[in-house]
Amino acid sequence: MLSRNSLIENFKQRLPQNYTITTTGSAVVIGLERLKEILKEIAENDLNNLPRASPAMKGRLPIRIFKYPGGNAVVRQAARGGFLRLLGKRFFSSRRFFNELLASEHLRRSGISTPQIIALKIQQDGKFCLPANWQAGLTAWIITELAPNAVSLREYIRSAEKDKCRIIFQKTAELLSEMHNARVVHPDFHIGNILVAKDEPILIDLDGAKSVGEVSSFWRAMNLARFIRSTEKMQALEEIRIPEENIKLVVDTYRAHNSAPFLTTFLTIFRALNYILFPFRKIIWR
Repeated sequence: MLSRNSLIENFKQRLPQNYTITTTGSAVVIGLERLKEILKEIAENDLNNLPRASPAMKGRLPIRIFKYPGGNAVVRQAARGGFLRLLGKRFFSSRRFFNELLASEHLRRSGISTPQIIALKIQQDGKFCLPANWQAGLTAWIITELAPNAVSLREYIRSAEKDKCRIIFQKTAELLSEMHNARVVHPDFHIGNILVAKDEPILIDLDGAKSVGEVSSFWRAMNLARFIRSTEKMQALEEIRIPEENIKLVVDTYRAHNSAPFLTTFLTIFRALNYILFPFRKIIWR
């Protein structure tokens, strides 16, 4: 359990280069040092009052647009997915959000295409606050650069030619491989968290992602299976057929770049579980 001051000191010890911390009232904002004046504005204002993004930009909660001197930014309020969404949008640790910031900066330094996080706002509303644990009952917002002229991978698949679809699936597998080679895992690597600009994939929404010492075969297979499951969900909900050869291409391309032991075994197990649970998931999805 951490007090607010102890939490800020912990942040400072691991703060990425070119980032700073701004505090005001019940909010702590970690953001780019060059935007120090803007960070104060972010800390003092209710981000849920910002205008909503276009319906094409989807999230667990409404996505909002923040205008700043560098252009437009995307504001995403942190929320749990799956069955955990029933727990609401309050969290009891800031580690998840800070890990996302660290993972994002690490991937960018590794040459992987992902929009820069310009600010992370963590706020305590006081309802669950304990003197020794300021983190209890936190809400958080992640503010990232808006990728210009980008469309979601979902939209790209709907409209692109057959050959272009094959290529983008191959490039997505290469993106996943590069992420793992940079020693980052992302438990929510799915079709909705990838944009496409100039026929190249861009990784977004690193919620839950973290840097690790070594990416195990278990994590490699889990991330790969998660992506495949998201294509099955898209087909079930939107009645868009994704050729099985494209899914096979994702697996084959990833294997060609990685020789992790037991990768095939774990992937077979995860895909079998997906197949068994698919009828139940289909009911939930609808």
